[in-house]
Amino acid sequence: MRSISIHSVHSILVLLSLWLAYPARETMASIGPTGGSLFGTLAIDPKEPNTIYTPIDGGGVFKSLDGGENWAEVNTGLDNWGTHFVVIDPNNSNILYVSTHGEGIYKSTDAAGNWSAINEGLTNLVVFPLAIAPDDTGTIYAGTIGGGIFKTTNGGAQWAAVNRGLTNLTVRYLAIDSQTPTTVYAGTGGGVFKSTDAGDHWYAINEGLSLGSCMILLIHPRDSNTLYAGFNTAGVFKSTDGGGRWFSRNQGLSTNLNVWALAMDHQDSNTIYVGIRGWGGVFKSTDGGDHWAPTGLTNRGVTTLIINPFDARTVFAGTEGSGVFKEPRWRQKVVERDQGIQPPSDSGNSHRPKRFKRYLYEHRRWRHL
Repeated sequence: MRSISIHSVHSILVLLSLWLAYPARETMASIGPTGGSLFGTLAIDPKEPNTIYTPIDGGGVFKSLDGGENWAEVNTGLDNWGTHFVVIDPNNSNILYVSTHGEGIYKSTDAAGNWSAINEGLTNLVVFPLAIAPDDTGTIYAGTIGGGIFKTTNGGAQWAAVNRGLTNLTVRYLAIDSQTPTTVYAGTGGGVFKSTDAGDHWYAINEGLSLGSCMILLIHPRDSNTLYAGFNTAGVFKSTDGGGRWFSRNQGLSTNLNVWALAMDHQDSNTIYVGIRGWGGVFKSTDGGDHWAPTGLTNRGVTTLIINPFDARTVFAGTEGSGVFKEPRWRQKVVERDQGIQPPSDSGNSHRPKRFKRYLYEHRRWRHL
């Protein structure tokens, strides 16, 4: 019988520890929208949590009425299916806005049954983030790639640029302070900017930040001085003084620090999820971002996260080319399903997705819807 060296035993233990820390790579083929499409955002109806919307870059907007179990295309009136962000009017969930890549902004007043372009005054039509003011839902901010920030105060009937002091016009994310809605933050290709007068003036708040694009911002709902920022090259940063100074918070994250998504548990603000694009997956912190641990999808590029406002145990993750995943609970069970997001009709549009599938993963894995 051959003996096993101490070195071999040590190597086996190291591999075993890595296998336990990071779930095994899923062995199935690419699923969801073809062509590496990105899920820009996920939006849950604030009055009916089973109603969910997601825009897909190259696939338009999809809607679910049963918590993500089934999806239907809702693109009537959309001239461009390169959609990025969708937001819901918190006072009237029949009103939605969606941003597009090259055709500006569209609005629906019938829960995504029909869409109409609302681009008067919008001089840059490559629009990414949208943010609705919580105290006046007719006030909306829109971030563009190269044109800065635009604002409407009449529900999109007229837009005007609000870029004074904004030295980087590539805007990736917008966040409004729910306690003081005149305070707005912008994540840009040049870091983070802040306005305290509803967008009239902006100033950089980058002390302690690394260079790179800020892809996501998160404001603590009850302590608006506490902020989180995700960067595409430098991971997560946290500020406790309204952006006066930032500190890196990457302990436990993988070497891939391409952070695109952040979500906070509304019941326990110390519980935060981070989504990483490019074989990054989802990590979770239970101490306000001081430490992170992988919680699934480690071989998926995660581009958006959202937590069910009525049930913090349910987390949705939109991925890069692999559809939407859901983490309702941990069960030691694997189920494969065929139905899911329905394929759009064939209209000859080469940017439309061609095939959709869904899989269910549980016990340290996520359900694929």
